[in-house]
Amino acid sequence: MNNLTTHGWNENQKLLRKLLKSKSTFDEAVKLCKIQHALVHPSSMGVTSDKTFFDLVLEDINENCYRQLQDTKTNRTILYDV
Repeated sequence: MNNLTTHGWNENQKLLRKLLKSKSTFDEAVKLCKIQHALVHPSSMGVTSDKTFFDLVLEDINENCYRQLQDTKTNRTILYDV
């Protein structure tokens, strides 16, 4: 099982599916699920010092984009959703 790194995401997802099939590995599955879940939040939350998917998606977006780009269905900005 990979720790908090985006590089092992697919492998960890496969492992998670396998672990969830058995009661005997449920606790391990919960632990892995928490690791995967942490990767969709900002690294500034203190869970990891590595970049998360959240960080990678937003790293090149400037403040103007955060405030002005809107979802066409909801008219909400990126900043609102974050």
